[in-house]
Amino acid sequence: MPLLLSMLAMVAHADPSALADRAVAANPALQALQHQAAALSARAEVAGAWSDPVVGVEYSNVPVLEPTLRAHPMGGLQFRVQQQLQTAGWSAA
Repeated sequence: MPLLLSMLAMVAHADPSALADRAVAANPALQALQHQAAALSARAEVAGAWSDPVVGVEYSNVPVLEPTLRAHPMGGLQFRVQQQLQTAGWSAA
């Protein structure tokens, strides 16, 4: 009986977060839930990131010997910004 009372006195004066950490460390099911929560949190951060953003510049059909846009009628300069949007069931660029 004195041992039980001394253990109860220790628990009463212990830090609640330290007790929770010890309970998680002693229980594999709680550890699994903690790891699952961490994985879901990381997955939510990734879901908020842009998926495959593209920024491009194209300098096309310009002769090598005279690299100006006016030197060739089919020469051109193009800028491109692209983002893939994800929704339930389909994606559009």
